[in-house]
Amino acid sequence: MNTNFAPPPQKTGSSLAWSAFLGVSWTWCIGMFLPVLLVRDYGIAGFLVFAIPNVVGAAAMGTVLPDAQSSRRFVDRHRAACASFSAVTVLFHVFFVSWIVHWLIGPAAYPIAAVSLAILLVIFVRESWTIIASWLVLAGSLAAFGFVAARAPWAMEQIHFLGKARSVNLLGLAPVCIVGFFLNPYLDLTFHRARQATSPRGGALAFTVGFGVCFASMILFTLWYADLLGSLSWYIVPGPIAWVIALHMIVQSAFTIAAHIRSLSMEWSPAARLGLVLGAAAEVGVLVLCALITRGPSSETIYRTLMGFYGLVFPAYLCICSDKPSRRGLWVFAIAVVAAAPLFWLGFIQGKMLWLIPGVLLILCPRLFIAAVPPQAPEIADSIPPQRV
Repeated sequence: MNTNFAPPPQKTGSSLAWSAFLGVSWTWCIGMFLPVLLVRDYGIAGFLVFAIPNVVGAAAMGTVLPDAQSSRRFVDRHRAACASFSAVTVLFHVFFVSWIVHWLIGPAAYPIAAVSLAILLVIFVRESWTIIASWLVLAGSLAAFGFVAARAPWAMEQIHFLGKARSVNLLGLAPVCIVGFFLNPYLDLTFHRARQATSPRGGALAFTVGFGVCFASMILFTLWYADLLGSLSWYIVPGPIAWVIALHMIVQSAFTIAAHIRSLSMEWSPAARLGLVLGAAAEVGVLVLCALITRGPSSETIYRTLMGFYGLVFPAYLCICSDKPSRRGLWVFAIAVVAAAPLFWLGFIQGKMLWLIPGVLLILCPRLFIAAVPPQAPEIADSIPPQRV
């Protein structure tokens, strides 16, 4: 199995070219919609609790993994978890398109998304085309941002610093955002692809610009249209604006899906790829059916439930199995997730965010009870230092 995505370039300029790829590949259905829900409930304060750990945590990966070799070693140790992360991410985006984008522009969302994905999968065959496509997609989204800002300059006027929900709930949401956004990037194969294609100094620069500038611009776009979409009432969004936002969401989602599929195809054998395609096709059909049947308030519940993978499951895995997955570690990981799941349900679904605090503690504390390799061992130095959680 090949973990060497690309040879590191020698020039910082060529490394910086990856910044758009990083920013666009991280503009998920989370960054394009979760701020809408947070601003609706908690105002701009909710957006800040989401945005700051997101940008800082993702950008830090370029420094925590100091070179391409450390990235390869990490992927080698956590290959199954990285593949699971990509699979869940692809399915999450399929659900998102079948819910929010369909809600914005109707059934036209499906053929547009399919064509966009097919084009990007062809483009991603060559690395140089991938970089060019990244900058084009970023430019298109920035143009969409400008269009919406020009047509709806009043969109931000209705947003207050604190929303209608109790602001104390942000105390429960903050640790989940910090832990989640500081850990999830390390399971993202698209990030590892960029880290392995860049020099030590150039990679740090690419990650800093990619998330501090490119990605930050995209979530500011989300903040701008948050009040328009927050009520989840289609008739509030003017037609041209709805189409522009929908196209932004479709292309960004298609880019993320294609990037993850491409990264997986570079990691696994032909038989494994076929199994992934067949399994994903079956699950995609189920998710689309669920989205069509449960359209309405219950669709938001599905969205929030899928968020649990990134708030609970993947961070718990990295907290408990950060060195290398062992039988003992995986058992502790499973027990911790089962124990914390009801608390995350109370927080994410029932809106009682303070219950997330003991939930986060349940996934952080088990690390203390695992007799693993000494924390200063050379191999662990390339993993995620506990003090950065």
